[in-house]
Amino acid sequence: RAKVFVLRGADEMNTQAQNALLKTLEEPPGTTFIILLASAIDYLLPTTLSRCQEVRFDGLPEEFVAQRLGALCPSAGAEELAWCAKFGEGSLGRAKEAVEFGVFALARDLEVRLTELEQLEPGALVKFWSEAAKVLGERFAKEDGEITEAEGTRRGIITVLRLTATGLAMRLRAGCADEGQAESNAAAIGR
Repeated sequence: RAKVFVLRGADEMNTQAQNALLKTLEEPPGTTFIILLASAIDYLLPTTLSRCQEVRFDGLPEEFVAQRLGALCPSAGAEELAWCAKFGEGSLGRAKEAVEFGVFALARDLEVRLTELEQLEPGALVKFWSEAAKVLGERFAKEDGEITEAEGTRRGIITVLRLTATGLAMRLRAGCADEGQAESNAAAIGR
């Protein structure tokens, strides 16, 4: 009765692609529905947005994600499930991906490295980040045949940076009471 087209990553379209789509968005043929999926709506042109009806989706509750995750990944432990549910930020898919890709173990490994910042060899943390991002990037590209290797690498880097930011925030809250220690840690990260 109707045709439905879903454009994933609409926020990744360049200006020319968005402009080429404007007439179709304004007057779709017959009973045709076009759904643009975007995680960064700011990247869509105002002319594109003016021809769309915005529908925002809130994340799922963390408890729900943890419960469903337990059913989907029965071999994962309770601590890992809870951590991945939180890391998923309301996305069951992202939380499941974190379990399947071993992101919890990677986060624990990173925590240890952040605890031992002063003892690390120069460049060791950067090497760890690069290797972890590469492995995750290859996994992202392999699991999702619709993304490029470059996009997989980008997702891997973002994941590693999220883990690092989370680990640093936890470390600073837990043990860095004085600013001198925080500055020392920041300098060690630069190695």
